[in-house]
Amino acid sequence: MLKKRIDCENTTIGILIFIFSMISFPVLAVELQTAAQESLPKYFKLEDHSMGGVCIDIMAAIEKVDPEIQFKGYQTFLPFKRLQQYLEDGKLDVFFGFKKTSNRESQFIFLDRPLDQVSFLLYTPPGVRSYNRWLQPPESSTTQQ
Repeated sequence: MLKKRIDCENTTIGILIFIFSMISFPVLAVELQTAAQESLPKYFKLEDHSMGGVCIDIMAAIEKVDPEIQFKGYQTFLPFKRLQQYLEDGKLDVFFGFKKTSNRESQFIFLDRPLDQVSFLLYTPPGVRSYNRWLQPPESSTTQQ
């Protein structure tokens, strides 16, 4: 009688474990606090006052691939120095859009592969000669014949 009772209890426990394993429990999402820097094309306000930009698109793509990751706080512009300070203080978990420099590399963790490459252009209006001298090709001292 005791053996039958133990077998019954084991069977009941097994059935309960099976039933609970079939129930889908909500998965807790990882919320990463971030912010935006007013800097086209990374971040900008759209006509409807929502946030747009390359970095917003990247966050949306990450959330689509892995719904357990959610980014919060990117609707707010913060000045550059405050972004850095908030990252150092742990008030922000992640930021998209920092240029990798040796100083920042010692403070923050960067991806091995950048999200984009930054190029700078120097524009001077016609008539402004101070910068034009280094934009001109060097004059050749020898004449080709």
